[in-house]
Amino acid sequence: MNTSVLSPKYLFLWIFLLGCTSLLGQESVLFYHELNSQGKLSQTINEFVFQDSRGFTWISSIDGLNRYDGINVEVYKTNKSKNSIQGHNIQSGFFEDKEGNIWFCTYEAINCYRPESNDFLHHQLDIKGEKINTDYHIFHFEKGSSTLWVKIGEAIYTFDTQQKIFTKTDIQGPLGLRFLVWENKKSGKVESIWTWSFIDSTLVEIYPGRKVRLQPIVNYDRVIQKAIIQNPDSLWVLTSLGLNCASRQGDGQFLSRLITPPGLMPGVIPLSMLAIGSGKLLLWLSDGSLATYHISHNRILRRWYLHAFNPLVRSEAIGRNMYLDPQDNIWLSIPGLGLRYANLSRKTFEFISLTTPGSQEKIKIEALGMLNNGTLLFVDKHERLKVYVPETGFIEPQNVQILKDHVVYAIVIDAQDYAYLFTLNAIFVYNSKKNWLDKLSGNTLNLMTATKLKNGQVLGTTYPSLQLMNWQLAAPHASRPIKGLEKGPQFFNNIFQDRMGTVYLPFNDQHILAGKLIRDSFVLSKKIEIKGTVNGYYSDPRQDKIWIATSYGLFIVNTKNWSWKTVLSKDRSTQQYILGMLPDPNGQLWLSTHNGLFRFDHKTGKSKRFDVIDGLPDIEFLSRAGILCADGKMLFGTRNGLVYFDPMKVSPLKYAPKVVLLEFKANNENKDSLQKTLRQGTIKLPFRSAISFRFQGIEYSDPQNIQLSYYMYPQEKQWINLSNTQGSVRYAELPAGQYTLRLRATSANGVLSKEELRYTIIIAKPFYQTIVFIIGALLGMAILVYALSKLLARRQLNTQRKKQVLLEEERNRMMEDLHDGIGFDLTAIKAISEKSMLVVDDQKFKEQFEKVFTRTQDAIRTMGEVFKATDEQYSSLGGFFDWVQEKVTTFSQDLEMSLSIIAPVESLETTIGPEARQNLWLVIKETLNNMAKHADATQVNLIFKASKNQVIIEIQDNGKGFDPETLRKGRGMRNMPKRMRNIGGSFEVLPQAQGTLVKLSAPISSIPAAKRNIFSGVKK
Repeated sequence: MNTSVLSPKYLFLWIFLLGCTSLLGQESVLFYHELNSQGKLSQTINEFVFQDSRGFTWISSIDGLNRYDGINVEVYKTNKSKNSIQGHNIQSGFFEDKEGNIWFCTYEAINCYRPESNDFLHHQLDIKGEKINTDYHIFHFEKGSSTLWVKIGEAIYTFDTQQKIFTKTDIQGPLGLRFLVWENKKSGKVESIWTWSFIDSTLVEIYPGRKVRLQPIVNYDRVIQKAIIQNPDSLWVLTSLGLNCASRQGDGQFLSRLITPPGLMPGVIPLSMLAIGSGKLLLWLSDGSLATYHISHNRILRRWYLHAFNPLVRSEAIGRNMYLDPQDNIWLSIPGLGLRYANLSRKTFEFISLTTPGSQEKIKIEALGMLNNGTLLFVDKHERLKVYVPETGFIEPQNVQILKDHVVYAIVIDAQDYAYLFTLNAIFVYNSKKNWLDKLSGNTLNLMTATKLKNGQVLGTTYPSLQLMNWQLAAPHASRPIKGLEKGPQFFNNIFQDRMGTVYLPFNDQHILAGKLIRDSFVLSKKIEIKGTVNGYYSDPRQDKIWIATSYGLFIVNTKNWSWKTVLSKDRSTQQYILGMLPDPNGQLWLSTHNGLFRFDHKTGKSKRFDVIDGLPDIEFLSRAGILCADGKMLFGTRNGLVYFDPMKVSPLKYAPKVVLLEFKANNENKDSLQKTLRQGTIKLPFRSAISFRFQGIEYSDPQNIQLSYYMYPQEKQWINLSNTQGSVRYAELPAGQYTLRLRATSANGVLSKEELRYTIIIAKPFYQTIVFIIGALLGMAILVYALSKLLARRQLNTQRKKQVLLEEERNRMMEDLHDGIGFDLTAIKAISEKSMLVVDDQKFKEQFEKVFTRTQDAIRTMGEVFKATDEQYSSLGGFFDWVQEKVTTFSQDLEMSLSIIAPVESLETTIGPEARQNLWLVIKETLNNMAKHADATQVNLIFKASKNQVIIEIQDNGKGFDPETLRKGRGMRNMPKRMRNIGGSFEVLPQAQGTLVKLSAPISSIPAAKRNIFSGVKK
């Protein structure tokens, strides 16, 4: 890297020094966020500020309550809703109890905000049934006992926030509008109370009371603005005259003395103060700055100047109140203008102001240099040489008038710490030890730019011939032109020599010439086609690479083959106009630009941007604005002053943002019941619910650049990122199921919130997917199927009945025809046969007629049985059984067999069809006939069994039995099973030890549909 850079009409020089001491005594600048009526505060007289445990900042006003989250302001006023406060003018500070409730008072009442229900409660003193509705002022809260101390009228009360009970104290004495309380740190009990008023200069101790006389009084010549109690015997009191220390003497009286912190400009006095730590005060000064004051050392430890972007306003001369929140953000109340707030923990950048405090003048530097002892020299836009000495400040050379009418364009520092100042017509040498300037002689060609090489040579561009010249510091003589360069005008704005001795000459901003300088000749190695104004170089000691910063961005050159390329970064920080570049010990490049300071890691391609919020005095840096000291510290210049810092100690704020859910809606409704279930962590919503929610990350150092993230699992596959100003999300319709909503926030410095919010959201299934509906639907379907089957069965039954009726009608007609036709003929044949037997004498014919008669008689009887079996009067099962018993009894008598009949005694109303009756009777008859004919049976048992679903008839004899296989050859044995199958029944022959058992069964429920005319299963 070049060890010294000289700049004509450019703003800064690059100077690398072999050693330099640290710059001490620098101050910082503090950039404030502004919060006023344009930021939607209800009103801009905001005396009291408080940050609660959730991160919200509560701000008082004389017209309503304000809650601020870094982005939005929620205003609460008196109205008829649950979010109404009672009263308008906030009279006290804010106090948070163990449940997170926020207590404060208006002129009219004590108010309590309850975050769990998002509403307010109001409390007023009741004296004999009359509500006191004026002059409330809370001035202290005892956390241990949850007790508020409140002034009501001219009396002091305590208010139990748990029991909601007022208790009057016996404190007497004049009561002012402001109070000072000393609380025992161990017991948490109030031990001392002081009071004062804004309209006088009296500070009175009113508690604890004395039996003899009133407590000592401290009087001041001016109105008391602020008071701080260190202990019951020591006070700090701020008046319009300044800061006072008051201490109790042996006689009980107080001795007060005026304290003037050292280092303050005349007329700069404290406007307000806070106690910070042991023995320290934070002072708000009338020039807009803040200062940390060590009480016992009587010393200003640190100073924060008001940033140039925050102009000093007249109202700051009456600064009212200060508040330091848990994350070291300082809040300043400016009556009529609102609030300013900034973070005091940023100690990244120190500041050297080049103008008077509060000045809006922009800086322009013509030349800059730093001596080995840390002394800084620069020439401002007014062509004045200024010398800054650490721990001393600015001084002028004793004979600074020698520079009158001379414009210094460049400064070069030699090894003996002499500073050479180049003008258009002379060279001057500054001796820091003597603080003296000397003029050199013998310079015939004057340099506009100058760069010191390792061997002490100075290369620069002359004016007006614009030629590159060579000049020696060790042996000053007239400059000589460098040979071997292109002819014509030559202008080299930033010359650099790397560790290998290669010299880089940016030629007229068109390209860079790389080569060796041998005596007065330049030997070209490579013309590098990088255009633009070159504002910085960095030679990487670990690689054969040169980094070059230009007005077209950042480039890298490989010195082995002279190839080069543009350096690309993800945020395009290396593709902008770069005004200066310095490397840190880790090899990271610090780039100054028109848009802040960037730390670029070329290994990852990522950059970190720093701006005014981080403590920079400006985001507009000056050209080639950097000096790197041997101890690794850096100095950059901006329009508003110099920035000095150790790059290895630059670390982001570690404060984690708090993430809060501001609003949750389901179907565009924000009901209390919804918020209550949401606070429990689980919320159940109906099918096709549209949900929306709004959440916020709260951290006040840089609230605009907080990143929000949400993850709706399993709807989303990853975290979704939003800016802190766009924390609203809406889902038009989520499918049914269970979801986990996770919310988190990341600060502008990359710090993730310590706790994320988690909610379980259950979207109900559609009604047709619920178990109740499915069971109901299945039950309904079953009922429907059953009803349809019953309807179908009924229709089939009706059809069968119609067919049965038709069949019965046809059968009856046929029976009538048989009865009237064949029956008549058979009766006639019987009669003829009977008469013929009487008139025929021939025995043979007589026997034949007798056979005809017998057979005719049997046929008539059989036809009668068939007619009887199909007669409708025997259609019930009971009637059929009775008829069968009658016929079987007659049949057994004819066969001379003993008969036993067992039949059900109950009434059997089940209908049996004519076909079934006929087939059953014919099977019974055939069975009895076989028993009598083939088994020689003398005893027959007939058993009838009937149920709702089955008919069983058992016929058992005592005969000799018979072989079913033999009988199966006969027609009767073949017909009986067939007849039973036709009616849906069965036929079984079961040989017994004695006799034979024939079992007839017909299960009514299993009768085929086509046979349902047999057993209909209906009542008559």
